[in-house]
Amino acid sequence: MDQENYFIPLQPEEVEKQMKELRTRIAELEEKNKELTQTLLETEKEKEELEEKFSEKEKEKEKEKKVHFEEKKKMDIVVISEDEVEDDEDDDTETFPNALGPFGIIPTNLRPKIESMESFIYSISFLGKLGLLHKFNVWNFGTFSPKHPITLDEKSKIIAKIPIKATSFVWAYPLAGVSQLTEDQKAQLDLTAPEVVFVSFGGYLYFDSSDRVVGANAIGIGRGLFFNGPHKWDHEFTSCLYREGRFQDITIQSMYDKGARYYCWVRPNETLVSESKKEWKICENGGFVYLFHQNPFEEDPRDCFFCVGNADPNEEKKTKNVEHEIFAFSSFAIAPKKKIQNAQKEMVTSKKIEELESITHCVVCMENLRKCMFIPCAHLSVCEECAKSLTNCPICRAKIQKVVNVFL
Repeated sequence: MDQENYFIPLQPEEVEKQMKELRTRIAELEEKNKELTQTLLETEKEKEELEEKFSEKEKEKEKEKKVHFEEKKKMDIVVISEDEVEDDEDDDTETFPNALGPFGIIPTNLRPKIESMESFIYSISFLGKLGLLHKFNVWNFGTFSPKHPITLDEKSKIIAKIPIKATSFVWAYPLAGVSQLTEDQKAQLDLTAPEVVFVSFGGYLYFDSSDRVVGANAIGIGRGLFFNGPHKWDHEFTSCLYREGRFQDITIQSMYDKGARYYCWVRPNETLVSESKKEWKICENGGFVYLFHQNPFEEDPRDCFFCVGNADPNEEKKTKNVEHEIFAFSSFAIAPKKKIQNAQKEMVTSKKIEELESITHCVVCMENLRKCMFIPCAHLSVCEECAKSLTNCPICRAKIQKVVNVFL
């Protein structure tokens, strides 16, 4: 018998059993197919929902991006040219001392060192473009105002270019010695560098909850920091701020040319107390006080203060946008050179007299000769009479531990 054609016939019972198993398997596969089809439909639905959500998020992002761009546009530094400054000279109502700002906020990479918040002194390293200041014998330290808490939420901090971790801030004055730079030295400074702008004209320092410096912002020409004023200054409060060492030299030539000699930052909602115990709360959001006389204890009708306020609705019309070099808010860069030269010629005699007197006379009373040196800062700046009423050095605000009489 041929082996290839040989097979054992199945019994009907076996055939029925196999057919039953086959039908069961087919039914299982059909059920599985239904489940897979249902899963596929659900997946497609989830995909559509995710795509819809993604589309909505993208729209929200675009909307937020547009809002952020508009906010940033309001705070970005405005670029101006020297020719524009010449054109605007005739409109005195929009310039200092009839107006102040607006200013733009310029973040820097500086992280000044502070040994103690009670010292009110910060120090920096003369690295990069700051090295020129060391060559010009500028001190590597400056003073700062008492700190004030930050109450803004995270979104507002981002818009204001304030570090998220910041919980308090101070106003940092320029480095000691900057006000003594010559015009030639000033001309060599790179005022397009935010760090140079900060140490030359001052700015804001931000601290975390442990009083560590987490940010430093300079201020320059731009929009974002607006001021209202000028408001008349009450001279009864000059001495208390000056004795605390809070009035500092004007380092902005355009302001100096208008007669300003000293300025001071007043904290938000700070209550000033005069020697007669009179109280005065002048600025809800903080502000700057300007004195127009060399002797801080004299009076001048031009003495005034400006408070940080809301944006001027007409500011957008006033601000010009010309593609040109970005300048710091100082006549180091923006004041016409001829104007500076003419002002220098007119003031050279009086400046020499002032410089001679400033070297030998007490910085407080401006009458008696300097006789007292403070320890540990070693500043020889006041007469014997004025030294008796001081607790902090009027030059650097360091705590006075000892007074040494010096005979010149």
